[in-house]
Amino acid sequence: MLGRIAVHLDKDRGCRRRVRAAAQLAAEHDAALVGIHASFGPPPYLYRGFFVSDDVNRMLSQRQADERAASEVLLREVAGEAGVTAHWRTGDGLAEDILCEQSRYCDLLIVGQPDGTDPGPRQMPALLASVLLGAGRAVMALPAVGELGTVGRCVLFCWDERRESARALADAGPILEEASELFVLRVDPPAEPDEAAQTKRADFLAYCAGRQYPIPQETTRDSAGVGIGNCILNAATDNACDLIVMGAYGHSRVREAVLGGTTRTMLESMTVPVLFSH
Repeated sequence: MLGRIAVHLDKDRGCRRRVRAAAQLAAEHDAALVGIHASFGPPPYLYRGFFVSDDVNRMLSQRQADERAASEVLLREVAGEAGVTAHWRTGDGLAEDILCEQSRYCDLLIVGQPDGTDPGPRQMPALLASVLLGAGRAVMALPAVGELGTVGRCVLFCWDERRESARALADAGPILEEASELFVLRVDPPAEPDEAAQTKRADFLAYCAGRQYPIPQETTRDSAGVGIGNCILNAATDNACDLIVMGAYGHSRVREAVLGGTTRTMLESMTVPVLFSH
């Protein structure tokens, strides 16, 4: 079971929807809900020294304080409706740093998919890249559109035998233990001797059994002409999955986080929630 579920709070229009989904998951796991206010907007101190008057700085500071207060009100209102315990956290500095630091005291961080139609903040893609690669916790991204029902009843897990997907298999444990169905997808699996393949399959099944996951239903797909990301999305649709679990791939250079192609595709095109682990 999950013990503490964090959710990103900001002024984007998907915030209330995101908090409700997080509160529902917290209720299902009897978990505490931790709202982390981390605003896309630059903090007022960044303007100091750039010919911005004290009056403008005071106005920006007040606006930031008002947004923080509103986020706490929203969190406690939604948590109260769901009957879960709520904790509110924030900090000063860059939004991605606040999210990474605060989410490390939780089992899971829930964020929203970047929404290009939102007239609000535009830094979400860069922020999510930094958080996915730097939080050290599983991050669940919710699609910007569509109905959000139950999450984690029918799960598609993407397995490629690499470190990130192995981490995802463990990080998603509290959700997989409660799932009814588990589909395991391998895209473009390499050719290997039958004996080695059978041994790996037996070990995978034994791991899932030991963690009390559902018996995996295995499937493979060829990405030629489609792309790995689309293979994953198609498999999720074909099997009526309500959650995708996968490794998050990428690297950081100086202050910029760079996501791998498949991870970026999933963030841009997800149709169901995706739990990423790095």
